[in-house]
Amino acid sequence: MNDLPDPTSIASWPAAFVACVLIIAVLVVPAVLNYLSTKTIKTTLTTNNGGSTVKDQLDRIEQRLAAVEANQTVPPDAPQR
Repeated sequence: MNDLPDPTSIASWPAAFVACVLIIAVLVVPAVLNYLSTKTIKTTLTTNNGGSTVKDQLDRIEQRLAAVEANQTVPPDAPQR
């Protein structure tokens, strides 16, 4: 069960440096990978690339709404909202 080296037995500077680098790598690499995947997902969802993204669908809905609003006539005696 005692296969791992004892971290308190590090006696040289190179060994301490390697231990610090490994600890930082274990903590930082997952955060960097998460940031990059989040950035990719955000770019994919908000970039207009020809019709397949949520942004494209929203743009089409807004265009249709603008067309409907442009063709709608309001009677002069209608109450204002």
